[in-house]
Amino acid sequence: TFADPFVPIPQPSTFPTAATLPSPLAPLAPFVGAPVSGVYVDPNLKTPYVQQFNLGVQWEFFRNAVLEAGFVGNKGTNLLQLVTLNAPVYNASLNRFDTPFPAAAGISSQVNATGGLQRVETTANSNYKSFQATLTKRFTGGAQILGAYTFGKSKDCYSGGTVNELIATPGAPNNCSYNFGRSDFNREHRLVVSGVYDLPDAVGEGNAAKWLVNDWQIAGIAVFQSGLPFSVVYTPGNTINNRANFVPGFSGDVELSGSSSSRLTRYFNTSAFVPSCPQATAGVCSTRA
Repeated sequence: TFADPFVPIPQPSTFPTAATLPSPLAPLAPFVGAPVSGVYVDPNLKTPYVQQFNLGVQWEFFRNAVLEAGFVGNKGTNLLQLVTLNAPVYNASLNRFDTPFPAAAGISSQVNATGGLQRVETTANSNYKSFQATLTKRFTGGAQILGAYTFGKSKDCYSGGTVNELIATPGAPNNCSYNFGRSDFNREHRLVVSGVYDLPDAVGEGNAAKWLVNDWQIAGIAVFQSGLPFSVVYTPGNTINNRANFVPGFSGDVELSGSSSSRLTRYFNTSAFVPSCPQATAGVCSTRA
């Protein structure tokens, strides 16, 4: 036929349009459907804020040698996060996971940020606590060495993504306490050692080549740090985005021993986990081990 094959979209001049459930476009696309989806902003957004605190001391225990030590931390409140509104939740009476909205409601059951029903909220929290120490030593002759060590832990219920702040995360997005754990960017141990040496002048002040060969430095820096945490997740499709659970009765450490080269294809004990299932039949797996 010569009927218009495209679904009619409201003109921009009619904005805002009245939303109805199920989507008014669904009957016009019976083969693929048109469930309500998208990223929306919570009308009750709050102002995010971070409180910072620190306490430090300095001690020149030797000539030209200074030791600094301190406690540094912060606490984030009302931080941004993306919440999947139709993420599966545990139904205790039926011992299964169900979506909050039934299929007949016309709400997308996808959990990814591009196809699901997401809401930007200011319901995330974070905290950071660390011990920091720095040792600086200056030598005669233009040399200096500096060593800085940090032992810290950053925890939150939503770390965002590597290239986008708003991404769908596995777990229970509607309950921040269930997802609270080490931040995706947390590195507990970090040691930085650096040094600078002023090279002696190659020629005297009266030599025209001084602008080229004098006032040079040699510097170096080395960084040693622990690895990033990770979550074991179960995402077989666009409608399931949960963390994996421990095998019932599992005890012990999921980290495998051996050289790094021997663990390139199996860094942790994969047999310690099973796909997401009701807690009555499996152990609970915490976020970001």
